[in-house]
Amino acid sequence: ELAKAHQSLAMSEERFSKAFHENPLPSAIQSFPDQRFVDVNQCLAQVTGYKREDIIGRTPAELFLWENPGVADKWYEAVLQQEVVRDREANIRDQSGAVRELLVSLSPVALDGKPHALLLALDVSERTLLERQLRQAQKMETIGQLAAGVAHDFNNILTVIQGHAGLMQHRLPAGDAQNKSLQEITNAAARASTLIRQLLM
Repeated sequence: ELAKAHQSLAMSEERFSKAFHENPLPSAIQSFPDQRFVDVNQCLAQVTGYKREDIIGRTPAELFLWENPGVADKWYEAVLQQEVVRDREANIRDQSGAVRELLVSLSPVALDGKPHALLLALDVSERTLLERQLRQAQKMETIGQLAAGVAHDFNNILTVIQGHAGLMQHRLPAGDAQNKSLQEITNAAARASTLIRQLLM
C-alpha cells in the first residue's frame, strides 16, 4: 500500500510538472515568506528575458522584476492568508529594462508541508499597445470628422459671400469705385474656398 501511494504521488507530481512546464502562460512557484522562485517555466523566462537557471533561487526583488514591489507584497500577504489573487494588473521590468504589462494570478499551494504560491501571468503588453493605437486612431478620426464638418459649414458661408458679391458687381456700373472692393471680396472668398478644399482632402 505504501509503495502504491508513493507511485501514485510520483505520477501526480510528474503530471503537475509536465502541465507546469508546458503551460503557455508564464508560470512560477515561489516560497514564503521570501517570495523566492522555486521553479519557473520557460514561458516566464522568455517574458522576463532571463534564463530559467538565472531566476530559480532568486527573488523578484533581487531581479528588480516588479515595477511596484509594494503592491505585489500585498498580494503575497493575501495568498499567505490562503486567499486567491486573480487577474491583477502589474508591470515588470525585463532583463533589458523594458516594461511589460501583465495580468497576474496567485494561488496558495503547499510543497513539502510548507506554504508556497503558484503564480500565473498573462502578458498583455501587445494587446495594451494595440488598444492605445486604436484609441489614438479613433481620436484622429473624430478630429477629422469635426474638421470636415467645420469645413463644409465654412464653405457654405463662403458660397453665400461669393454669390452676393457677384450680384452686387453685376448691378453696379462698370466704372463704379466699389467694384474694386467687391472684386477683392470675391478673390479672398475664392482663396478661402481653395483652402477649404485642401482641408477636406
